[in-house]
Amino acid sequence: MLYEPAQRRAIKEISGESVTDPNVGISLREYSGEVIVLNLWASWCPPCRTETYELKKIADATKGEAVQVVGVDVNDDRTAAADFMNNFQVNYPSIHDPEKRVGLAISGIPLPAVPTTLIIDKQQRVAAVFMGGILESDVLPTVHKVLAEN
Repeated sequence: MLYEPAQRRAIKEISGESVTDPNVGISLREYSGEVIVLNLWASWCPPCRTETYELKKIADATKGEAVQVVGVDVNDDRTAAADFMNNFQVNYPSIHDPEKRVGLAISGIPLPAVPTTLIIDKQQRVAAVFMGGILESDVLPTVHKVLAEN
């Protein structure tokens, strides 16, 4: 679901500890002015495993552009999540969110379950929502459309 710019709602601050290093903080505010592909996932989620390869392709395809892929590991054990990221050689940062606080920062947007992927525009507003597993070929055109906006 793609939202027109006039329909978009700003997100609240989304931040937390890195899945792989609790001493490292990750905040979406760091990526203000960039398009963010925000993926909610869990290590125990079978579709999340499949789409990890697709998210890695998106991260690779947008290197050098004002685009950042960020994961949010929800309702999960940190060790299992860190193992997942290492085993799948995830090439983008991920926030550990065992209490699902990120969902509270995104009001008015349906977040039914993992996996869910949001495209956040340069003004930190939700531009698009993809529910369920994604393919690079479905998401990348939306990312480029949002990236091209003023």
